[in-house]
Formats: sequence, structure tokens, C-alpha cells
Amino acid sequence: MANLKSAKQWFKIAIRDLRDCEALIALGPNHKHSAAYHAQQCAEKAIKGFLTYSEFRVPKTHDLGALAKLVSSVEPELSKLILRHKSLTNLAIAYRYPDAESKPLTFATTKSAAKKARQIYDQCLKLSFGKAGH
Repeated sequence: MANLKSAKQWFKIAIRDLRDCEALIALGPNHKHSAAYHAQQCAEKAIKGFLTYSEFRVPKTHDLGALAKLVSSVEPELSKLILRHKSLTNLAIAYRYPDAESKPLTFATTKSAAKKARQIYDQCLKLSFGKAGH
């Protein structure tokens, strides 16, 4: 039996990260780094919510590619979506620390990250609870 309470908690935190991301984007380019971080966090937590729902033990990782491998055994199409957007993984670390940024982050990249996070969130939620969140 799926751990519904824990899965719902993951999704609750994931949507909060997505809303934070969108609010920061609305504040403008000066908030792009924080917004990008929250986009990655949304995707990661939504995937972990799906994995919890699917009765997987959730690993402590920010690596969306590693999480996609776990997802592939249950939902190959979701795994493919995650892999298409695995570049979000870099946003968990690359822009949080002054010496970690190897390539400047653009506002357009941040906006794109928010859209990718939304796609992952909606699909994970739909596959877990039969509805997309908005």
C-alpha cells in the first residue's frame, strides 16, 4: 500500500517551491538565482512524491537523472520527461554558491526551468493522484 500521507507531504512541499519560484520570477531578473533553485527543488520533490506513492525508498539526492532511473521501472514515459529536463539538477547547487557558477544564469533560463518544473510536477501528481495541480 502506498504511503499516501508521505507522498502528499512531498507534493505539498513541491508546489510551495514552485509557487516560490514563480513569485521570485515575478519580482524580476535580480531574483533569478533563487527562482532557479526553487524550480529544481520543485521537480526533485515532485519526483520523490511520485516515488513515495509508488512505494520506493526515496534516496537523498538532488540528481534528477538518478531519480529518473528509479522512475523508469514504474513509469517509463515519466522517466523520459525527467531525463529531458535533468539539466534542472545543476540548479540545485550551481547558482547557490559564489564559486559554483561556471556559466552565468540568464533570466530566460530561469523562466524555462520554472516551466520544466511545472511539467514534472503536474505529471508526477497526475500519475500519483489522478490530477494535475495548478
